[in-house]
Amino acid sequence: IFAQKTLSGFRFVLNSSFLEYVHRRTKSDVWYINTIIQPHIIDYAKKHNIACIVHSHELEQMLVTLTLENIHQLVSYPKLIIANSETSAKVLKILGRENDMEVCFPSFESGKIFKDSTRVKEIRKVLGINESTFVWIMSGTTDPNKNPARFVEIANELLKKHYDCHFIWIGDNPNNGLGAFVKKYSTFLGIDKQITWTGFLSGNEYYSYLNLADGLLLTSMKESFSLVAIEALYLGKPVVSFNCGGIKEIMAEGLGHVVDSWNVSDITKALIQVMQNKSNYNPVLAKSHAEKFDIDNQIGKWHEVLSDYFLE
Repeated sequence: IFAQKTLSGFRFVLNSSFLEYVHRRTKSDVWYINTIIQPHIIDYAKKHNIACIVHSHELEQMLVTLTLENIHQLVSYPKLIIANSETSAKVLKILGRENDMEVCFPSFESGKIFKDSTRVKEIRKVLGINESTFVWIMSGTTDPNKNPARFVEIANELLKKHYDCHFIWIGDNPNNGLGAFVKKYSTFLGIDKQITWTGFLSGNEYYSYLNLADGLLLTSMKESFSLVAIEALYLGKPVVSFNCGGIKEIMAEGLGHVVDSWNVSDITKALIQVMQNKSNYNPVLAKSHAEKFDIDNQIGKWHEVLSDYFLE
């Protein structure tokens, strides 16, 4: 059974009557719960003696939705916890989980990453971006954790220094007040012509925009991993990020910069280094590094873990 987070980060609730229906109908041996923030499902599983796997993608900021009782049950009941990174595993270790926890990194399907140079040129033309303009891109919902206001402030800092660059934010929360604020913020600063807010994109169009970029600027406060960073590296793009957690498990020498401070001026210096080709950046290495997270290279670990815990 899947308890899946929604795109916006909020959860839908599976009530007890539905869980009862699923339990009677499927007679499953194991429930797989794809988030730590569905505590009532763990509670139901425990009450009905159903083995469960909890897949943790969350860091400590998400614990605000859980009670002390929820935490105790999360730590003590699941037969197996799969963390999506060492960073997210650390949160559960701090809470008291001592064993039966494995790390399986998120994966991507390289075969689905769409590359179309003609479409990239079309988008540049539509957006009025010159071929020589350096494009920084970010992908995420417009929520406080993804930090779109900081994205605007970094853009402003670079543009004040008269660098020829453009900024693109992929993603949105429809009718979100923060989304409205950051767009007004860019207008207030007089840089709205240099920032494009695409809204939600998917499939080939998403990858066309990502491929259009010259680099990824990750402004998140907390990330247990960063799939968009992997996708950007696979496309040969340098990544510049604040030290938001799991990004350090992805990055290596020659792939970009992880900035330990939260100062706009410090991350701006890293962006300038990339734009001026002063970084030891290697796009071939970036793609090769990203391929480690391809589903074909990760699926073996999943098979191994599930076999060890659930198959004789």
